[in-house]
Parts: sequence; C-alpha cells; structure tokens
Amino acid sequence: MVVGYIDPNSDVIAQWQASGINHDHVDDGIREPNVPNSDDIDATDGDENAVDHYHMTTLEGIDEATKIVVWVYGRGTSGEQAICNARIDDELYLGAWTCTNTTFAWRSHTYNGSWTQSDIDGLQIRFTADSNYGKYDGTWIRACYMEITYSEVSLGYGHDFLGVPAENIDNVSGVPTANIDKIKGV
Repeated sequence: MVVGYIDPNSDVIAQWQASGINHDHVDDGIREPNVPNSDDIDATDGDENAVDHYHMTTLEGIDEATKIVVWVYGRGTSGEQAICNARIDDELYLGAWTCTNTTFAWRSHTYNGSWTQSDIDGLQIRFTADSNYGKYDGTWIRACYMEITYSEVSLGYGHDFLGVPAENIDNVSGVPTANIDKIKGV
C-alpha cells in the first residue's frame, strides 16, 4: 500500500471569513505534526451554519483506495466547533466534530472503505460552523488536507516468459522492456 496526500485547490462554497480566496488560506502543504502559518479562515459571531467547501487535488495511478484520513489544524471557542465532512463520489460522508478545543491543534477523522481513481479524483472537504449554545462565537482553521492509503495500478506486462513473471524481466536483447510495445505479435 502507498500513502499520498491531497490538498484543497478551489472553492465550491466560501462563506467563512478570509481575505482573498478561502482555499488558499488552508492549503499550506503542511503535514501533521508541523505547525502551519497563521493565515486562516474563520467563522465568528453571526456565522452559525456558514459553510466552506473545497475541491481537492488528486493522485494518479490508484487501483483501490482503502483509507482516507482528513487532517485539520484549528481551534474553536468554548462550546463551538466546525463539523468536517468529506464528499466522496457525490455522497456526503458524515465526519468528525473538529476544532472543539480553545487551542490550535491537529485533529483527524478516518474513513475506511473501497474507492476508485474516479472517487479520489472527485474528493471534496466541507466545514460547517456549529454551536452547542445557540450563539456562535467562533472557529478558526489554518490548514487541512487528506491522507489517502491506496494500492497502485499494475503497469507490468501480462505475459510470463519461460516461467519468469513479466514484471521481473528488465530487458530483451539489451532493450529495456519499458520501451517495448509489442514482442512479435504478442
């Protein structure tokens, strides 16, 4: 299995407060446990139920993805949080309550399943501001990304030669097998 990372790359809905393009504020290319820069998006007083929703970059060569971990670096105020959801293949997966502490920290939510290249190509992430007390005071998010565990598409030849698996044959008469499209009609 291989692990790869994808980041927000465009806004679908941008209702949280930020200067400029919202996804730029949370796409730091930073991975847990590193601390991102202090640029963030925020939902503050009066932003109850505000939504920020992003398209994600993608990975190539996925045969099957089996685990998606959503990582978020942020904080809330006492009793406030953001609901973080992943959208996979147009289905909204319920996520974790995140940013419930009053100090900035990394938090994650894991989804296990079976997804295709097409599913990963269409991944999105959504944050919804929420309050336990009816008056929303604020949540701040500084970074988010997804960690994808997957198996790679096999690119080897499908035929064995004299009992040797094709993927173990490096060359034929000095020509690298990666450069051979056909072997006399095979």
